[in-house]
Amino acid sequence: RSGVGEFLVFASRTLAERVGPGLSSVMQEQYLSYCYKDTDGMACVLMCEEQYPKRAAISIITETLREYKVTYQGRYERATADNCISAPELQQKLTRYQDPLEADKLLKIEKELEETKCIMYSNIDALLARGEKI
Repeated sequence: RSGVGEFLVFASRTLAERVGPGLSSVMQEQYLSYCYKDTDGMACVLMCEEQYPKRAAISIITETLREYKVTYQGRYERATADNCISAPELQQKLTRYQDPLEADKLLKIEKELEETKCIMYSNIDALLARGEKI
């Protein structure tokens, strides 16, 4: 487990160092890494499976970086080591965003709309099967 964690830290740090400000992504086998780096040089990296929705991933990293900078302003500038600032909300985000619908409201609405369409089609089919006119 520590080997995986060390690899993730190494890969994240390497990606963050090599990209310029803005959004970047790198594909490695079936995994995708997204990096959002602001003009101050602070970056947020998200590693996920290829099928994780891009809009959700981008939403997560931009929101996380923005919130982190606001919450820990004055502390992260003086950080000299990994994990020297306790940020329990990051673990909560990691758990919550396992479901991409939590991160992307539009994706959630589209899914609900698709479910509603399926129900309506079923209802129309049932009416037609009974011989009623629409």
